[in-house]
Amino acid sequence: IRRIGMTRGQPQQIVVGANPKVIELIFETEHSSIEQLEQEFQQPILFEADPLLHLEQYDIVVVGKLTSRAESRTAS
Repeated sequence: IRRIGMTRGQPQQIVVGANPKVIELIFETEHSSIEQLEQEFQQPILFEADPLLHLEQYDIVVVGKLTSRAESRTAS
């Protein structure tokens, strides 16, 4: 998320889509890291649970002047 923000400038909104189990794990174990990113970007990062995504897949959508799909990949 940080890399996307650095290459695309200040986004208006960041939305992370992932499997519901992954989002739950992120909130349980990475809460402070998410808060740090939200402070860095001066806005909340939104999470959308998508049960159709495999546990190792995620989407990061950055909304700026134009909506663009910034990242879509499988975790390695």
